[in-house]
Amino acid sequence: MKVPIYNDRNEWVVSFYGGAKNVIFDTINIDIIEKYKGVYYSELGFSIGYNRQISYKSKFGLGMTFSYDGSVDAQIAIE
Repeated sequence: MKVPIYNDRNEWVVSFYGGAKNVIFDTINIDIIEKYKGVYYSELGFSIGYNRQISYKSKFGLGMTFSYDGSVDAQIAIE
């Protein structure tokens, strides 16, 4: 079997994502319905990467991801 000629290849990988995160409050001072229903927060992200194929079976690359999590520093106010 003859092995084909190897050609270097580069690729960009770009992705976007989004979703929702449900946070359940673990406290006794909140209404029972709200305690088990929780609150939904949005999550968004963007990822980009650059890969270089270095052999028939291997790639090497670098990338970065930017994300937003709406539940970070979330607080609940009880009246």
